[in-house]
Amino acid sequence: MTIVTPLAFRVAGRNLLSINERDWKYVISQFGGLMVGMPYRWRWISVSRPASLDGQRRQIRAELDVLTRPEQIEARQATLMQLHDMERDGIHDISHYLLAWPETAQQRQSLPALLQSGIIGRVIPLSSFPNVFGAKRYTTTGHVLQSVDGHHAWRGFLSAQFPGSASPMMFRSILSQTFPVILVVDVASYSQADARNKIYTAMNGLGTSFAMFQEFNAARNAARDDIVTAARIIEQGSLLHEVQIAVLVAGETEDSAILHGQQIKHTLDATIHMRPLEGYQKQIGLFATPRHTHEIRINQRPHNLVTHQLAPLVPAGIATDRRDKGLLLGRDKTQRHPLRRELAKIAAKHACIVGISGSGKSTLATVYAHRLVDEQAVQVIVIDPQENFHALAATHPGSSFNRVSLYSQAGHKPLTINVLDPIVDNLEIGLVEQVEHVQNTISMLNREPLTPTQSMQLSRALTKLYKGLYGMPLDDAATIPLLSDLVAIIDRELNNTGLQDIIAQWIEPPLDSVFNRPTTLDLRMVPTTPVIIYEIDRNMPERFKRFFTTLICAAIQRQVRRTPREGIIIMDEAGVLLKDPIFENFAENMAKTIRAYGLGLWIVDQTLELLKTHAGKEIFQNTFITVIGLMKTDQGPLLQELFPMLTDAQRRNTIGIDDDEETIERMAGHFTLVLNNKVFEIYNDLSPYERRLITVKKTIHAGAGGV
Repeated sequence: MTIVTPLAFRVAGRNLLSINERDWKYVISQFGGLMVGMPYRWRWISVSRPASLDGQRRQIRAELDVLTRPEQIEARQATLMQLHDMERDGIHDISHYLLAWPETAQQRQSLPALLQSGIIGRVIPLSSFPNVFGAKRYTTTGHVLQSVDGHHAWRGFLSAQFPGSASPMMFRSILSQTFPVILVVDVASYSQADARNKIYTAMNGLGTSFAMFQEFNAARNAARDDIVTAARIIEQGSLLHEVQIAVLVAGETEDSAILHGQQIKHTLDATIHMRPLEGYQKQIGLFATPRHTHEIRINQRPHNLVTHQLAPLVPAGIATDRRDKGLLLGRDKTQRHPLRRELAKIAAKHACIVGISGSGKSTLATVYAHRLVDEQAVQVIVIDPQENFHALAATHPGSSFNRVSLYSQAGHKPLTINVLDPIVDNLEIGLVEQVEHVQNTISMLNREPLTPTQSMQLSRALTKLYKGLYGMPLDDAATIPLLSDLVAIIDRELNNTGLQDIIAQWIEPPLDSVFNRPTTLDLRMVPTTPVIIYEIDRNMPERFKRFFTTLICAAIQRQVRRTPREGIIIMDEAGVLLKDPIFENFAENMAKTIRAYGLGLWIVDQTLELLKTHAGKEIFQNTFITVIGLMKTDQGPLLQELFPMLTDAQRRNTIGIDDDEETIERMAGHFTLVLNNKVFEIYNDLSPYERRLITVKKTIHAGAGGV
């Protein structure tokens, strides 16, 4: 088992006891919605300490002496009243800490930024665990922790697990005490299927629980109503959970700690049952310092305070380790069960995602990519000619985002790419492949194919140029010849085939700033980079899109051969390349190379025609899933030919959507998934965190049309 060390944060700027119910709902939507989607354990700790508010009061009164605007004066006066209420209730200082156990390097890098964006107030990373006990060492007397160096003694209580969520109002009375209190809320969440099973189990147990009462039938009917309500919550996407509360109460002496502890227990017993904290409590050491973990003992019986998920005072959702369960592909529309697939056990990892504009295919691909990086620790490389994946790079720190355009935008010069960059590691061995690649690329840049004479002349010039690079390192972009160097070699030949004129347009303004410069586009594709996105300007002419896509794909092949990795390459609007007759063989070889090195090529497009191309057939024959969204009527014959396992009803649900915006909107996110020749009707099940990701994407591209 891998030991995962936690990250520690202090959360400032939000006092749970000074907000009303409406404010609390907002906190839930902001913070709870963020944390629900995290696939690792975490714990929230609130600490109440006695402290003087005189300094804050003096500062506010000094500000009131100089303020003139009524709204500012009113705000300061309200703050003074709040301080008065806090002193009256004994609430002086409340600190909040978050401990989280991210499992992957990417999760550990991204967590601070996610917290800053999702929590109202400041989130301060801590270099070590907070010493909230206030003393370095403790001994134990009965159920009391007694500090060796004269600080407070602590009495601990633990609740039984109870279903539901813990409201902050439940703890207002205990955190308002004049003595220090530490409150830990642990939440064990379970999936919808597990929740449903718990409901049914509880219902079946009613026969035993209520048989001794005369009002058994009434009790059972009431329980049925509760179960129906709970089931409805499940269907709406909420997740049930069990909460366990730990409270540690301080006193100046052992006797006062016991007295205060009994007081708190009596207060809480009205809502939840508390019992003395028992067992050998290693986890308590996290509140102090790691080196004192083994010095804190409460009796000798083992007891594990840490459950599957640790949460703050908000309704919590599922946060289990999903890596062992495979990639979440969607949720079955009939049974509502999650459909997962373990990529590590799949030899051929290609995939196809097809659907009309607005069907939700790009959203599905974006969410798949996020899960691959965040939960499976798989690198994702995206070729994005429709600007659909921008938010993915922003979500994962350390990602590489490359905006490919012919012209400067927002004051930034366009990234450059050199057509002559080698796609092989050894030019002496791979000269023929390299020359053929450049010939095809220049043919595509030209509006018409090169003539045989022009092709022969280009081949001779390229051979001379690349022989000059024999034995030289090929990784330094500055040492690779440019198109102007190629034209100079062609000019030395006596015959004029027109080839110079074809290439000259790319080395003259304004296009020379893109095509006749050393490559600045990030084509290194370092395996540790979580997400690499090549976003191609959606307004770029199609032939240029094909050109850039081809060069990027060639670089992908080279880097895949050179540096082993776990990775998925996603190609949006894949038909741009796969349907081009000039590049059929290139695309087919690319698919074979990616598969041979253990990676997967996921193609995303609006129609099924691309699956009839050479490359499409190679991918389709080695797919582990095909995801089919809404399709237009003309796709019916191909759908029946390629997927004979679909029933007539399933085909009718997919085909025949022609410009019916209402139907498209209603059915967006619903798909037919073919997995090992088995057919599943699924919908794209998004966590609150993933919804935030998609919301960011939609905001960036508002008004850009369907994806």
